[in-house]
Amino acid sequence: SRKRWNKNAASLMGLRTAIPQHMEAAHNPTPEEREAEETLEHAEKQTADNLGSLLECIAHQDKVAAATALAFEACDARIRTALAKSIKTLVDIELEAATKRISDLQHVAALLPIISVEQDAASFVNKSKQPDMTHLKHAALSLLHNPSFDTTTEADDSLDGQQSSPRQSPSSLPPPPPSYEENSYEETAESDAAESLKTDRVRCETERLVVDLFRQSRVSSVVQHTGEESLGAVPEDASQVVGDESQSQDRGGAMRVNEEDDPLAVDNDAVPRGPDGEPFMSDRRLAGFLDVVEGREALLHCLNQQRSRNTEIGQQGFQDLSGAMWLLLNHCQKGGDTHRAKMAMMLSQTFYRTTPVDTRSDKDINCSVLPPAAELIAGSPRVSRRVSHVGKGCRGEREYLKSALIEHPIWQDMVFWDEACRQSIREQLEEWQSGVVWHELTNNGLRDAILRVHNIVFSQIGAYAHSMVEFGCSRRLARKFVCVLCATYQLSEDQHHMLMRLPHLAPDAE
Repeated sequence: SRKRWNKNAASLMGLRTAIPQHMEAAHNPTPEEREAEETLEHAEKQTADNLGSLLECIAHQDKVAAATALAFEACDARIRTALAKSIKTLVDIELEAATKRISDLQHVAALLPIISVEQDAASFVNKSKQPDMTHLKHAALSLLHNPSFDTTTEADDSLDGQQSSPRQSPSSLPPPPPSYEENSYEETAESDAAESLKTDRVRCETERLVVDLFRQSRVSSVVQHTGEESLGAVPEDASQVVGDESQSQDRGGAMRVNEEDDPLAVDNDAVPRGPDGEPFMSDRRLAGFLDVVEGREALLHCLNQQRSRNTEIGQQGFQDLSGAMWLLLNHCQKGGDTHRAKMAMMLSQTFYRTTPVDTRSDKDINCSVLPPAAELIAGSPRVSRRVSHVGKGCRGEREYLKSALIEHPIWQDMVFWDEACRQSIREQLEEWQSGVVWHELTNNGLRDAILRVHNIVFSQIGAYAHSMVEFGCSRRLARKFVCVLCATYQLSEDQHHMLMRLPHLAPDAE
């Protein structure tokens, strides 16, 4: 153990000796070691500096990244906001455009019912025609050749097969009653004298009755009443009118029968009676009187004469005359007497009554008392309403006789309107006809004649279409009447369009 200890001590002593030597050697480095040590220190310092710079760069990079993120978020928000606004604007534009398109489509849909391909085509063809081709010739030349040219067959077949009352041809109509100039009390033939006396008596009695209708002081002698007094007042010149009528001459120049020579003559306040004692114009005799052409002619003749004197009629006379005219139209429709029905239509727009100032209510007015003539008129509610509602809401207004006749079925008879228009055309052509026949005219003269015929037809069709609407026909029916007659008489497209554009033929809401 001592040996080992000595050995270890020797080693320790050697080590103690070696360490100081080594340390001394370390404190005296060589130049290479010194250079290496300096290089190492410089490297360590450079490394420390680089690490600081790196940390600074990393910190700056983090700041840039954070700023970039914020800028991106802000830019993205602005982009999305702008995109949302753009989409909203686009939607608004599309909605406005769609609304405008819908409005345009609705406007087009509203125009569809009035678009007529046929009219457009006809207008195009008409504008492409030569001036001489706008007026076709056949119908006009047929009318020039024969004013009685019958065009009603085509028109009747075109009106939907509408049923109408029977009608007589012009040649089969009874001749009008002879005028005063054609009959003289000095004729030698006994039969002619008797017929003349009968005709003059009917005329004279009818004239007295018409004058009586225009007297507002008492109940008219056309029909008997139950003692009900007239609502009107006595005009100051009523007696003078009656006196003048008994003494004056007819406007045609014929003398009336003097009352003292007339077996039917009575005083002004009495009711005229026939030989059998029955009132001359009772309900039964009134119907029989108007059943014959002479009776209707006499009544219309007297009314035509009366309109040059006085067209205002009293309240009671208005009721009586409306009843008589309704019966007259009944017989005209039954017998196909278009001419006298047409005269009655014109006269109904001439005579009128002035509605009285009456403050009573409708229930205060006696509506149960109607003239017997009105009772004869089956199915004429218009007359009854006009009689029982006199003075309602109107002060001093004119009520024409047409208002009491507007519901008569003859106005819905298309054959009547066609025949009336044809008669008026024929009458005007007969007044205009010159002595030269159409086939002897020059080309210019023939063109002028055709144009004049078409103008006559044009004016008559327009007038009767207006009358149809005035007398209760629908505008659709009046327009159809115009279309049929324009085609029948071959009027030009311009004239046809002018007629269809008349205000009273504008399409209604029926």
